[in-house]
Amino acid sequence: MTSLIVGVIAGILVSLLGASAKKLADMARYRRNFGYLYALLAGAKRIQIVVPSLEAPVFVPQGTTQIAKVPKNVKVMPLAEGTAIAQLVSALHRLRNADVQIVSQENYQDTGGLTISVGGPSLNSVSRILLDYSFPKFSIKYPEHIASYGSTTFSPSTNSEGDLTEDYGFVAVGRTVGGSRGVVICGVWAFGTQIAAASLLHLPRKSEARRLFVRKEDFFMVSHARVNGLWPGNVEIVEIRHEQIPARTRNEQVA
Repeated sequence: MTSLIVGVIAGILVSLLGASAKKLADMARYRRNFGYLYALLAGAKRIQIVVPSLEAPVFVPQGTTQIAKVPKNVKVMPLAEGTAIAQLVSALHRLRNADVQIVSQENYQDTGGLTISVGGPSLNSVSRILLDYSFPKFSIKYPEHIASYGSTTFSPSTNSEGDLTEDYGFVAVGRTVGGSRGVVICGVWAFGTQIAAASLLHLPRKSEARRLFVRKEDFFMVSHARVNGLWPGNVEIVEIRHEQIPARTRNEQVA
């Protein structure tokens, strides 16, 4: 009986040790794969994700003709951008035990930490501020939805039925006006935001973007993907712009 009990205890210990070893190996592998994001998060005790929203104070529920009011904290946004936010939050929680806060544009505070602003300037005023500050050569023309960086344009195509068949995503890694790290993740359309998030979370091992993250430098990354129905696939990094903008020039632009 004693030998049986000892054997059972030994088996449990071996299982626990095996599970612990596997967990440590998984953590090491995850950290190795996402080391560049650790560099982005370094020193940031607070991470705020600023979400986009469509102005929809009221709506008509399907099957009725009555108008229903929408509570102020019920944010309406495209499916693709909601997906991007969920993927980002999941990755950040796995990377480190930081205080990740999802905030509206109205509650954004430039008080230090890391800011990740999701969605383009048409749905997120914080994205507009950060882009104008760090990357003034970039713009998106509305309502045409044509993006440009300097003389380069990014204009997604549609099919004969009016469905989007491709989109471009942008990851802009720069600074907030207050000097903290600020990242904008957006697209020409909402699919582009999901494309940008996917490119950020799956950077190739020898990508230039990884090196720039580790060196804590500012850069602008453009990605592209075809869109099939409600989902983009086969994300490809098109180009990376690495431009340092002097602080004095930035301040003049904001002023």
